[in-house]
Parts: sequence; structure tokens; C-alpha cells
Amino acid sequence: MQPITNLLINVLRKAVKFLHRDFLELEMLQKNSVRNEEFCKRSYLRLKTLLCEELQKHTQYLFFPEDQFDLNNNYESVFLINPIDSPNNFARSIPFFAISVTYLKRNQEVLTPTSTVIYFPALNEIYYAEKGKGAWIEKNNLNSNYQGLRLRVSDNADLKNCLAIIEDVNHNDLEEIYSCEMKSEYTKINLEKSKESVSRGAERTEVREHSRTYKDDVANFSSSSSINNIRSFGSPCYGATLVASGKVDLICLSLLNFTLYYAFELLIKEAGGIIIDSSDKFIYSNRYIAKKLKY
Repeated sequence: MQPITNLLINVLRKAVKFLHRDFLELEMLQKNSVRNEEFCKRSYLRLKTLLCEELQKHTQYLFFPEDQFDLNNNYESVFLINPIDSPNNFARSIPFFAISVTYLKRNQEVLTPTSTVIYFPALNEIYYAEKGKGAWIEKNNLNSNYQGLRLRVSDNADLKNCLAIIEDVNHNDLEEIYSCEMKSEYTKINLEKSKESVSRGAERTEVREHSRTYKDDVANFSSSSSINNIRSFGSPCYGATLVASGKVDLICLSLLNFTLYYAFELLIKEAGGIIIDSSDKFIYSNRYIAKKLKY
């Protein structure tokens, strides 16, 4: 394990200690949606502040989903942070939520993802990937205890037996949490993305807007790919880790912010997967399934 990955794991473990208690308290509040949302906002802000305090000891350039990020800027290193993937799951005390941090370092004049860590506090699972080193999981709970298990995508090549995940993260649901009043004083950089920039990664910094519903996505995907075995967990991070683990063959995402894009890009590639970035969706799968998709 590289020092930067070990650093990220330790930072996340330290920062999320209070989330275990908050998660249990949310179970007691689950019949009151308003109180849940307020509780979730406070947890988000506290977690964001803790992550900033720790990570700014190593670089001042921290970016969150509500920030604008340009891959072309001349930074030697940056952290891309998603404090709570699926705040809706967290607010309802559903364990499929995660914190992710991705480290990008300049390599031959290009900022490149070199390490990413995705931590599921309620599941006590840590997924991490390092460029050229593979993707791994550390897990410690009552049913299993293993450290550093290598992850590989599935080798299923049959679309009829393919298990897929489709997630549609509604940006409007997150707007209140990611509003200006929620921005932390520790966020130092909030850049205007160049309108003329069309290089790799620049256009991916936007959350893509669309008017389709989740039902439309499922129907269109099923009809175009002959895949009928479809799931949804409300958490892109959970879906991506299932693909990297080989438990699911494919994940299709209609919306994806830049903090998760680079995390998933590194995780899936290091697990042996393929990424399809089309005009209106992101698809992560194994190479056999990818060849048969009509995108």
C-alpha cells in the first residue's frame, strides 16, 4: 500500500467516528423526515470540516461536489472529496452510503488519479485502488474479517445472465445540502471552469442534466441491451464497488459528479474493468459485456 493511500484510510477512519453514532441516532428519528434531513445536514457539514482539517495538512487544493474543478489547472496535487455519497440513504439510516477521497497528482503535465479510497462506515468496508497496483478491499465485521483482498471484475460474457445496476442520482435532491450556505470555510478553491476547455475531464466536471426518469432509463437500457436483471441501491459508490468486486457485471449512471468520476475510473480500471463514457451516461463493466453493448 502506498503512503498516500494509507494516509487517506487513516484520515477517513478518524473523520467518520462520529458517523457511527449519528447513524444509530437516525434510526430513532426515521419517522420524522424533516428532523432526519436537518440531522443529515449537520453530519455532512461536520464531516466536511473534519476532512478539510486533516487533508489540508497535505495540500490546500480540496474540491467537493459543489465546487467547480478544471483538470487543466496547474496544480501539483489535489484531493477530490465526496463527504456522503447518497445522503438520502444516510438520512433514512440505510447502510448504503460512503465517503470517498481521490488523490490526483501531476504526471507528465497531466493531473492523474493515483489513489482513491471509498469507505462505507455502516458496513465497515474500505475499498481502495492505486494506479498500477490494483483494487482492494479491507473488511472487518461479525461475518468476515480480511485485509487487502484483491478485487477483480466478473468474467461473465452472457448478456442474458448479466446482473446490472442503474442509478439516477437526482441533483435537485442534493441541491440544498450542496448549497452555498453549506460551503465550508476550509474550501480554498472554487474555480470558474473554462467555457472553451474540451480536454479530457473538463466536461465531466458538470453533473449532466436530463429530463428522463429512472423508469425511462431502465426501460431504454433493457430494450437496447437485452439485460433484464437490474438493481438499484441509491448509491453510485456501492454499485461501483459491487462491479469492482465481480458481484455485479455492469453499472450504468445517468448522472455523475467529478469527485466520483475519477474515483470510479481508477477503481474499475484497476479491477480490470472497462469504462464507456457516452453522451448521456457512464457505463462501467467487464470487457466482455462492454463489447456487446450498443453504446
